[in-house]
Amino acid sequence: MNKDMMETALQTIKNDLVQVTTPDVSEVAELVLKAKGDNRSLREFAELTGISAPSLSRIINGKITRPLSLETIVSIVGNSDSFTLQTLYGLARANGYMSKAEQSTLRARQQLRVTRNSAYVTIKSLMHTIVIAELFQRSADMDKRILETNPGTLCTAIKQDVKYDFSIQVNIDEEQYDWAFITFPLMAEDFVSSGIALDKLVRNIVREVSPIFLTDAWMPDQYKDMKISFCFVDSEIYNEFVRITEHGTLHNSFSAVLLNEREGKLEEEYVYETKQKHSSVFDFPIEVSVSFSDDDIADEIGECNYVFVEDGKEEF
Repeated sequence: MNKDMMETALQTIKNDLVQVTTPDVSEVAELVLKAKGDNRSLREFAELTGISAPSLSRIINGKITRPLSLETIVSIVGNSDSFTLQTLYGLARANGYMSKAEQSTLRARQQLRVTRNSAYVTIKSLMHTIVIAELFQRSADMDKRILETNPGTLCTAIKQDVKYDFSIQVNIDEEQYDWAFITFPLMAEDFVSSGIALDKLVRNIVREVSPIFLTDAWMPDQYKDMKISFCFVDSEIYNEFVRITEHGTLHNSFSAVLLNEREGKLEEEYVYETKQKHSSVFDFPIEVSVSFSDDDIADEIGECNYVFVEDGKEEF
């Protein structure tokens, strides 16, 4: 490549690239050695590139301590036996450069991921609130921990603990059990729009909780005094999860729960066929009713405030 072409190539990558990471020294060494070729000595290549032989030797032996300059990259690739923009950008990438457009796209994706994760944290909290509200309305006898989100872990047979988001202790129909909830605030549209198919998304979820199912099969006594529920807010994800897992043979008490986070209510609970099944509080009728003493008060209270009727008394 002549001097003018090398200058044009240098200006092109200066306008397009930005340093974002440290070099991959082994890949840089491999590409520079390939650029030198088998038919030239290190000294000959040094004379062509204007880079000292000791400097080239350090590069080829993976002993560089700082990124190569763009001028050095252009000089190495421009004096190789086969110069192409692909080889030029290849060495630049190995050296830790990225196009500004790609960097902008990655930043946008990262911001979207942060925003999405923040929203998921909010939805998880809302899911906890909905579950507690549904249980409260059924007047279930539960300990006071239900008002707090106390995450924990489920031990598994393969020594890979699975986290749950909160648990409650239920005493009902003369039986007592710990009820653990694993929540999935994911929305299918967020992933489908990114090119991730629904079945792949849900299979990843199943893979994530599979140590629990394995433990139920291999060590059924591990969960004998428990009920474990997988909670969703997206009906597509919920239905696909049930479709994939419904034919399994389980020993202990499991269910899949669909919550409506917009209306703040339980949509449905799918209870798996198991050898040991605990009573589901969600099957009990709602005992806390809502009533307004007159229309004027109802108008003042609005949609989100209710009068709870208990023991014949009205309390706001």
